[in-house]
Amino acid sequence: MSASQLSPLVDPIPSAAKWKAKNWTGWPAQAALVGSLGFGLTCPLWLGKVNNTAGQVVVGGISALSILMFLGAAPVAMAHQTRKLYKKSDEEIAGRDVKHAVCVTLYREPDDVVLNTLTSLNNQSVAGNITVLLAMEEATDRIQQRLETYKAALPNVSSVRHYVHPKGIAGEVPGKCSNEAWAAREFVQELQEVGDDDLSDWTFTSSDSDTIFHNESFADLERKFRSWSSDRPAIWQHLPVYFIKRNESFWFSLGASMVRIAWCASLNPLFNIQPVSVYSLSLNSLVTAGFHHPGYIGEDFMIFAQMTLAYGVTPSIQILDQPAVMGPTLGESSLAAAHEFFAQAFRWGAQILEGCGFLWSNATWRQVPVVLHYLTCFWWARLWSSSIPVFVISAVTALQTGLVDGGEILSTKVKLEWLGDILA
Repeated sequence: MSASQLSPLVDPIPSAAKWKAKNWTGWPAQAALVGSLGFGLTCPLWLGKVNNTAGQVVVGGISALSILMFLGAAPVAMAHQTRKLYKKSDEEIAGRDVKHAVCVTLYREPDDVVLNTLTSLNNQSVAGNITVLLAMEEATDRIQQRLETYKAALPNVSSVRHYVHPKGIAGEVPGKCSNEAWAAREFVQELQEVGDDDLSDWTFTSSDSDTIFHNESFADLERKFRSWSSDRPAIWQHLPVYFIKRNESFWFSLGASMVRIAWCASLNPLFNIQPVSVYSLSLNSLVTAGFHHPGYIGEDFMIFAQMTLAYGVTPSIQILDQPAVMGPTLGESSLAAAHEFFAQAFRWGAQILEGCGFLWSNATWRQVPVVLHYLTCFWWARLWSSSIPVFVISAVTALQTGLVDGGEILSTKVKLEWLGDILA
């Protein structure tokens, strides 16, 4: 029996009851994060001091190896995607109806940003199979007004449901993880109340409020979900492409975005590292994992960790054919953009450490080999392709060779028009 066809779970147990949250974001975790990034942050600096020419050669070699790694891993990852995982007959695929629950988490985002996301869902070729879950916080402003505006933008979908996550619940950390967990639990309970206990034909998609889906994204998800034949649970990754307002972003933000795109398309699915930002999975798998743990922050890493513990095997990360368009880190000035860039990097780093601590501390003795193998692959891929070291290496190389003027970086935005032309 495949992971997407598990027996119905009438009495789901929240992950908060299975696994208690621990404080992994105190000073020891922060110190470990700083230490792990230390080499990447300082290596190009001292290389340049030893000998300018030698430093350029070594740093350039490291950058070239990174590029070759991405270029080499991408085709291997794509071949791995289709290897004996999708084998069901045309009759089985055609005879299976698929319904999609798309959870859009909201706080106080501008209406125009949210409406872009909802419009892309309304324009899906299979919009009639989509149920949109609007997950709001109790502190969200204009809740009723927002609800009316957002529902009016979704005439083509099957239904729109909204949930308000109460604040101040003991053991919960405010954020996407707890907000999404609340909405998903409420939704599953509503399905059970009307007698819809069979969750095997439902997918669940975790979406940000500033994501634009391709019109065929969920048709592609349907095809892959229907034909999934492996017993291993799967997570389908909507490949993030950072196009929104890219002409307003600074060069280092665009560079980091390109690294993330390459990483998500190559190392991530090849080694099954984790889903990123926007992803889909079987609703049965979400319930089996106990929904997102509300005591943590990084919901994408946490659902991967929880599924690993629940199934005893790491989920298979599968890349969908259609991308999801997002925006790079922005700022009013280069200094503000750099501040947000590093704040986001350290926030992600803390979430990753927190999730790794959760995975290790809750693994059973039988699961230890699986967890050790995963953490080894995870940290190798992360440390080798981290966006911060690549950003620093690229920046120092550009400054040393005179490709970019330092004063120009601090005073104005460096427009990479050639990059925009390539990606257009």
